[in-house]
Amino acid sequence: MALDFFVSSRRSAGSENLFVSSRRSAGSKNLFPPYKGAPAMSPSFVFRTVARATWGVLAVCATLACGSRSALEETGTTAPVLFAHSQQSLYALDLTSETLTTIGPFQGCGEGVFDLAADETGTLLAVAYDGVASGYTLMRVDPRTAACTAIGTSSSTTERFVNGLAFAPRGTVAADREVLVGFSDRDYVAIDTATGRSSLLAAGVLPDGLASSGDVVVLRDGRAFVTATGTGTGTAPGLDCEAHDCLFEFDSKTGTLTKNWGDVGYPTVYGLGFWGGQLYGFSESGAIFRSALTGRTLAPASITFPGAPTFGGAASRSTAPLTP
Repeated sequence: MALDFFVSSRRSAGSENLFVSSRRSAGSKNLFPPYKGAPAMSPSFVFRTVARATWGVLAVCATLACGSRSALEETGTTAPVLFAHSQQSLYALDLTSETLTTIGPFQGCGEGVFDLAADETGTLLAVAYDGVASGYTLMRVDPRTAACTAIGTSSSTTERFVNGLAFAPRGTVAADREVLVGFSDRDYVAIDTATGRSSLLAAGVLPDGLASSGDVVVLRDGRAFVTATGTGTGTAPGLDCEAHDCLFEFDSKTGTLTKNWGDVGYPTVYGLGFWGGQLYGFSESGAIFRSALTGRTLAPASITFPGAPTFGGAASRSTAPLTP
């Protein structure tokens, strides 16, 4: 039973270059059918996330641990590492060597992890499905054991379903703190990290007929990016993000669209990350790509890994550098 949270959508914003044609197929990431994921492996370093889903669990993961220390616990500029996951397992992508490492299987994080976010300290938040159609539950995940501990549960199944997570760095959405943000269909939302409840930041951010396909990333300068799927209608006729996802840039504070970067070259891009001027994408088919955010359109270059997993999401630290 697939949850069709991402069908109806309306609106567009008349910023320049908004409706460059692009392609893409299939809908936003759903809980059913489940992601295939990679086989369980014992953790070499544990970094935990938690969850997101269709009526699922919102889980908060504590600071990652990489052996005896966090993969992100570096002095000064943090190590160039992105994190990605399937429904069942967590991975780290070393951007220096472009090596993908399996961290290990999720433990006690519901029936599947859907997306995650990393803040400036390396703390991870994520969303997972717990098998109970009772709304979202906020959870803490032990970074050494990946065990999830529930903090709070929403009281209604009408709670916004969050598709994609990211931390907006301090000074962007809020002047004095980071804010956990995400997308619900076409709407841009904030998630309270103490309760797991979501609140609307901007309605109908994406053009008519489109919906978030699976992830968002926010940069230190306030620019934000979201992958989208669907076919434009209403104010966006002919906009094609069906065969491949489209990438949209927007203002993280106001939610105003500023640019359509067009076709990303891949469908079902469920994970986004950023580091040193490069945007990284992770698709359900196991593709990983990168592209500089310069010029008028993207120029994605593939990063090949034999037997890559089915990706369901990704995260980069909110303090990722803007330049190499």
